[in-house]
Amino acid sequence: AINSGNSGGPLCNSNGEVIGINSLKLASSSIEGMGFAIPIEKALEYANAFINGEEIKRPYLGISMYDTNREKGTYVYAVEKDSPSYKAGLKKGDLITKINDVEISNSSYLKYELYKYNVGDTIKITYKRDDVENTTDIILSSN
Repeated sequence: AINSGNSGGPLCNSNGEVIGINSLKLASSSIEGMGFAIPIEKALEYANAFINGEEIKRPYLGISMYDTNREKGTYVYAVEKDSPSYKAGLKKGDLITKINDVEISNSSYLKYELYKYNVGDTIKITYKRDDVENTTDIILSSN
């Protein structure tokens, strides 16, 4: 169980092996509680980079997003000027449905898929605008 205040602690499997680092707990009246963890492989990668004095860069799109229960995907709420999404032509109100042909169910899953890529990679975003499906290539940068 992830309780309030223990984010950052180890996530262990039934053998007592550390498989992740607890990073966030969502709690509200509509859900029992949902915990999120960083996989141990990713945590070790970042820890080693930090120890070696390397700069840690994460890819970013430069958008604010929101989800609805009505449709799969995530809506673009705002696009930062001069961001990768701005340069690729995304606009407020677009519904992002895929990254590189992988269906996106919500903003959390979009981030999960996005973080599989590196700064400098090009990804294909599929989105709907005015009920028309479009695609655009985005060159990922860091913020």
